[in-house]
Amino acid sequence: MDKADKDILKQVLEATYEHKLLKLQYFTSEGKAGPVREIEPYSVIETKGGVMIRAYQRAPIPGWRFFHLDQIVSLAGSKETFKPRRGATIRAGGQEHNVRPVESENEEQAEYRRRVLESVADLRVGKEEAAALKKYRDQYGLSKEEIRAVHYKIFSDCLDTIVQDDLISDEEIALLSELNACLKACGAGILD
Repeated sequence: MDKADKDILKQVLEATYEHKLLKLQYFTSEGKAGPVREIEPYSVIETKGGVMIRAYQRAPIPGWRFFHLDQIVSLAGSKETFKPRRGATIRAGGQEHNVRPVESENEEQAEYRRRVLESVADLRVGKEEAAALKKYRDQYGLSKEEIRAVHYKIFSDCLDTIVQDDLISDEEIALLSELNACLKACGAGILD
């Protein structure tokens, strides 16, 4: 790794820890400098192929992206901070360090929870609803742990409501079973 890459890496690491926006230019497939991108850095991972940066790109096209450190043409820091969408991960030399956001549920999880609740409201999840939820999870890169956390929270909230009277009826057991089947159709059941 040359000095320029080390300087870029240092700036990315600082921005990751401090939740600061970065502006970068990245080589296109034609080997030219592409448009300026505004990113929120979340992960710096050392791989056999080099250092990868996972970021949420705000502009020009929003979405989760991976960037190869050695393909960054230029990088400019910003004093502007961002509210973390998820925890950050720094993985190098066989060690991993996680930096968690202040809130336990990130924005994508909160929106995913809203969508799941909407889908399971009638205790039926159709193929179109399941496909739309999968598309959302894939688009925003929700991990299995994040998906399970949302599903467990929904199931747990329902269970808490049911046990408030210290009695569980056969109808309530059936309701929990139906809810579990719906959550399974959404991507992960609780009682598998």
